[in-house]
Amino acid sequence: MMVKPFSSAIKKQILDKIDDYLARTAGPHYAAFDADGTLWDSDVGENFFQYQIDFCNLPALKNMDPWAHYLNLKKQHPPDAYRWLAQLCEPYPLEKIQTWANDAIKQFPLKILEPQKELIAEFLKRKIHVYIVSASTHWAVEASAPLVGLSGNSALGVTTTGTVTWREGKRVALLEKTKGIAPLFCSGNSSGDIHLLECASLLRLAVQTQLPGSSHANLLEDEQKLLALAQERGWLIHHFYGSST
Repeated sequence: MMVKPFSSAIKKQILDKIDDYLARTAGPHYAAFDADGTLWDSDVGENFFQYQIDFCNLPALKNMDPWAHYLNLKKQHPPDAYRWLAQLCEPYPLEKIQTWANDAIKQFPLKILEPQKELIAEFLKRKIHVYIVSASTHWAVEASAPLVGLSGNSALGVTTTGTVTWREGKRVALLEKTKGIAPLFCSGNSSGDIHLLECASLLRLAVQTQLPGSSHANLLEDEQKLLALAQERGWLIHHFYGSST
């Protein structure tokens, strides 16, 4: 199914408001995007996990069903599950982890949501610092960032220590990075991104990538929660698939 581009009207609205804001406000300026379902169609943290299961021969995964363990942790308390995925990398040198993460992208290619990549390019032209804030494992997000025109330094994901970038943790980690300066723009696709979008000072964009009948029923439900809130609050909305608004 083809990804729907932003209408000329919504793109103009975003860039006109940002240009006006930049003309009136001293920098630095920031923007932030969720990753999975917002910039691409896959969960890079879970893709990386599958790559580790298939190719990395990790002793920590011996004598267990890795997916069952992860999903059980996620059901009980998602931050514990995301931290556990990151901690699988703890015994290894950074260079090895980064190699795994890059190889995982080749093994599980991402479908980039090109309109978001184009928007990021417009922000970078305007000297806006853009961050990706994700509950996926940091090194997986870091490796994926260049696919949308960003350096790995733009990635804020889950590591073995520090804030777990899930729900409110996304906002906390972002504002730590910006030294308390609110981003002028944020975009996300699920209820887990509400805190991130709420911290934007100018514009918020909720996007849709799940369709009725999707095998990811929980993601569809989460997207619908965000879209309903966005409509209620007058935030920008874009459907990458399905009906347009």
